[in-house]
Amino acid sequence: MNADISLNKGDLSKLFKKLTATSKREVLIKTLNFMGIHLAGWVKENRLVGPRPEFLGVVTGRLLGSISSSGVKEEVGVFGREYIVQIGTNVKYAPKHEFGLGVRKRPFLQPALEDRDNQVFLIDTLTKNINEAIKTA
Repeated sequence: MNADISLNKGDLSKLFKKLTATSKREVLIKTLNFMGIHLAGWVKENRLVGPRPEFLGVVTGRLLGSISSSGVKEEVGVFGREYIVQIGTNVKYAPKHEFGLGVRKRPFLQPALEDRDNQVFLIDTLTKNINEAIKTA
C-alpha cells in the first residue's frame, strides 16, 4: 500500500527555464528523495503514535517500523518522463486502517499528502534546490 505525490510539469516549467536537462533531473530526484523520507517520518510521528482512538497507536511497532520511502523511480509515461516516489508499507493489515475495511477508519498515509504544511514544504524545498542548482550552474 502506497501514497503518491504528483507534480504538474506545467506548474514547474517557469522555475526550470534556467536549468539544463541534467540539472532538472538532478533537482527533481534530490527533492523527491528528500520529501519521501520527510513524509515517511511525518506519518510515523503524526499518525501512528496515537493518541487513540483518533489515530493509530503503537501496539507491536510492526506497522510503525514498516513505513518507508521507495526512493525515486524514473519511468516513461504517456506525457513523457515521470519521477515517482512512494511512501508505504508492506504490512497486510495497513489497508484495513487506512480505508476503514472492517475496522474504524484511521488513515495515516493520505493525510501526509493532504497536510498543507507538507505541501508548502515540498514547494519550498523544490524552490531551494532549483535556486542552488542555478547558482552552481
